[in-house]
Amino acid sequence: MRQTFSQLIQSSKDAVIDDGTTTYTGLSSTETFLKKQTNDTVSCLFSLLRKYKLQPPPYTESTVVGQIYYNFRAGFSKLESLTVALGTHTPPLRIIESQQEWDYLQQIPVASGFPTAVFPRRDTYGIYPTPQSVYTMTLTGSWIPVNMTADDYTTGTASITIGDETVEITGVVTAAMVGRWFAITTSGIPSQNFYRIASRTDATHFELDRKVIESTASGLTYLIGESPEIPEELHEFIPFRNGANYYMLRRKDAAQAARLQNYFYTGDYENTRRKGDIKGGVLAILKDLSENGRDNSQLVETAGGNRALNYFRDGIWGLTLEEAV
Repeated sequence: MRQTFSQLIQSSKDAVIDDGTTTYTGLSSTETFLKKQTNDTVSCLFSLLRKYKLQPPPYTESTVVGQIYYNFRAGFSKLESLTVALGTHTPPLRIIESQQEWDYLQQIPVASGFPTAVFPRRDTYGIYPTPQSVYTMTLTGSWIPVNMTADDYTTGTASITIGDETVEITGVVTAAMVGRWFAITTSGIPSQNFYRIASRTDATHFELDRKVIESTASGLTYLIGESPEIPEELHEFIPFRNGANYYMLRRKDAAQAARLQNYFYTGDYENTRRKGDIKGGVLAILKDLSENGRDNSQLVETAGGNRALNYFRDGIWGLTLEEAV
């Protein structure tokens, strides 16, 4: 089930049996520590999922006459596709990976300036041939996760209408809420579906990214919060890695840290080798994604669709070490 940033912090506090206000001389409070660990864990899961990409929204840019190189947007990690609008057609450009091939192309004179190839670099990308007109480019790729910082917003009540995207609240809708998640709650716990906020209409209204399927009602408690942009089935394991780092770094309790880390990976506190018939945890989900691919999640496999998952070959063990055999 999807969890918000605030819910993950609370679950992490429960895991380490700390209300979040404990401080030590010269150190951050427990809550601050766990907030950082939560964002670090999301980044870790992004790394483990690097064989896959979340289906990201594309963005558009325009070419400039005579300009070869353009900057990627902040947070853009890997270019998967770049198309250029040519009337009603949007042909994809050929992605060039070799610096030598790119340098060779720059020596070839061309009569037309319509782009046919793109050369991605670390922070910029080059277009070939050099554009001689203004074209609209659409870029699709992977994004680096942005740190979550906002507490859940729960002020006032909400009104929803079945089959409609519009939500009215008695609180205050801000521009920063666009892109966050909305859900109806019962006793502070999400009791209905999560919806992404697509746009802000005014100070009390916003539009969701899809139609509400819950019954029409008003005076409902709700939350608006940030949430990790990873498969929902991974959310529940985030507090266990947070707790493992807390016990290792704050409590200096390596045994409890190892138990929580074992559960994070395998769903079993005692599976220290993380081998054998793993039925739970992050590794089981990764195995399931590898075997079922796109049909099993909102993920697109980028490589090795028919290969059995090999944790050592595919490099998804991160910093986990094993004894020599």
